[in-house]
Amino acid sequence: MDWIRKQLGMTKVQFHKELGISRMFLFRCLRDGPPKLVAMAVLGLWYSRKMSDILEAPEPQRERNRAKGETTAEKEEVAKRFFSKITEIFACK
Repeated sequence: MDWIRKQLGMTKVQFHKELGISRMFLFRCLRDGPPKLVAMAVLGLWYSRKMSDILEAPEPQRERNRAKGETTAEKEEVAKRFFSKITEIFACK
């Protein structure tokens, strides 16, 4: 697992965020070996990156200014985009 992380050129912080697991769980996986589900996720990540990002690359996160906060219009826009994505994903055809 650590070899794959190094092959991808990721830090441990980037790796655990990309896999969607906590950093403590990542360290346990590195120490004791990952469960099958995590191992499959790591292989999927490695394969997708090595095969020229066959899967969609994650969208970059917007930088938010916490001091200013978001306006109501921005929150509504985010909600609209979220619900449209969910509708696309779960659309019954």
